[in-house]
Amino acid sequence: LRGFPYVNGRLFAESLPIADFDAATREALLNACALDWSAISPAIFGSLFQSIMDDKARRNLGAHYTSEENILKLIGPLFLGELRAEFAKVKGHRNRLFDFHKKLRTLTFFDPACGCGNFLVVSYRELRLLELDVLRAAAELQGHAGQRSVDVHQL
Repeated sequence: LRGFPYVNGRLFAESLPIADFDAATREALLNACALDWSAISPAIFGSLFQSIMDDKARRNLGAHYTSEENILKLIGPLFLGELRAEFAKVKGHRNRLFDFHKKLRTLTFFDPACGCGNFLVVSYRELRLLELDVLRAAAELQGHAGQRSVDVHQL
């Protein structure tokens, strides 16, 4: 980080009043916490955000939601296609496959315009699908090594 010059974007320059948090707000928050959010796609939040914001204000803020379709068009040539090609090359080689898996586990992504996080969620999902392919290939290469069977006559 020392190689990057200091940039003061003045993000916290303005003092804002503390938001009101009354009993009704607390109840709404607790109700939201009780929901199972795992089945709800972040895409819904991006779409909702865009629909409630005035077009001019959204344009001025640069607050635009990126659809999953467009994210997939972007991440393919950006990194996913290259990773899939690398996987295809190492798929049949045990040590190279494990090295590739280590590489996948250490990848870091940053979305400076995060919004609802859909870019990161879709990227994670696609990387996880690739990782599952890697783990399946590794299991095939290992075969049944390390597995034991128990016969009823052993008991």
